[in-house]
Amino acid sequence: MNQKNDIRWNEFIVTPYVSGTIRFASKWWMRAGLRYSGTQSRLKQIGDNSTEIPRVSNYYNAWLPTLHATYSPSSRHQVAFTFNSSIERPKFKDLNPFVWQINEHTFYKGNTTLHPQRSYTMGLGYTFMSALYFRGSLKSDRDMITPVSIMKGDKIYAQVENAQNSLFLGLEAGYYFDKLNWMSASIDSYYGRNKYTSDSHELLPESHSNEWGMNGYLEFTFNKKRTWTGYVSGEYAGRKQ
Repeated sequence: MNQKNDIRWNEFIVTPYVSGTIRFASKWWMRAGLRYSGTQSRLKQIGDNSTEIPRVSNYYNAWLPTLHATYSPSSRHQVAFTFNSSIERPKFKDLNPFVWQINEHTFYKGNTTLHPQRSYTMGLGYTFMSALYFRGSLKSDRDMITPVSIMKGDKIYAQVENAQNSLFLGLEAGYYFDKLNWMSASIDSYYGRNKYTSDSHELLPESHSNEWGMNGYLEFTFNKKRTWTGYVSGEYAGRKQ
């Protein structure tokens, strides 16, 4: 069976941003900002098609604050607090309203009602000698773009939805080494627990997972002018539910 579908999807995005820096004293520094993100989405079908697709006209908005503050009682010690926010917009393949056959038993359908996923991250950390650091972090993801699959007979139909929220609480530690002229290195690790909640009937109302991992980075300099360099990096993520 052949099908021909012509649609036009238009998006208009506006993201004004304002920020300012405040310095109370030599030991204190703060920068705060606020970004507004508005997305106007429109879908209409063009041409002569056997499959009628309802028109779509949606507007989604989000307020995204940021805050970075540091307190440095001396050159050896620093305490920092950060708050960041962001959004992730759905890709066109997730918005495409038609059903696509992946294989004999699997079908995929886009979702024209998807809206952006919002993320908020907060961290409080301590750094010693600009090298060793410890940090606690809290991250919240709202309206996560999540694939949801349902069974109809021997067929599997998959569709992404804004189906989940998550809350992550974790600890991080790392060390940065730059005492040699020809090499610098860093290593860091993290461990945390994630809580997922959902209102979708196809997903569990609540689930938990432990997450942990490590990252390493080595950078080499092979000449004095630093025009010939190389690096080696690696990361490992533990299994999670």
